[in-house]
Amino acid sequence: LQLGIEIAASRLFHYRGDLDAELKRIPPQVLACANAYVAGVNARIDEVTADPALLPLEYRILGIAPLRWTLRDLVITRGASIGNADDEVRRAQLAAIGLLDLDAIVAPLRPAHRMVVPDGLDVAAVGEEDLGVLQLGRLPFGRVRGAG
Repeated sequence: LQLGIEIAASRLFHYRGDLDAELKRIPPQVLACANAYVAGVNARIDEVTADPALLPLEYRILGIAPLRWTLRDLVITRGASIGNADDEVRRAQLAAIGLLDLDAIVAPLRPAHRMVVPDGLDVAAVGEEDLGVLQLGRLPFGRVRGAG
């Protein structure tokens, strides 16, 4: 089953076309923005590799450094990030069982601020099924116990 999910996620989220031809079709303004984004990512990578104290904890624990990006990397990995939809579902599930404050341990908000459930939101009605096909690319951390 896991292999099937990985194959489906690969097909859904990874670019498989002629990347060079595709890049030639992108309007110059969009290409300039994408290149500027990659340059910004690389600038931050340069900062944290110059001062390892700035590296995220997981890099320090594993003794690895982030790799510099290219425009090709940005395009190929475009679907690997689903934003924070899964974080929002997790937070709703924790709020439904009165444990929203625990989310600060799992995924501290940056910049730090206190989560507030909007008035009228039925957090008990929010579940992983709301992620739809976005679930295919998720890591197997399981669901929040006691929720949904």
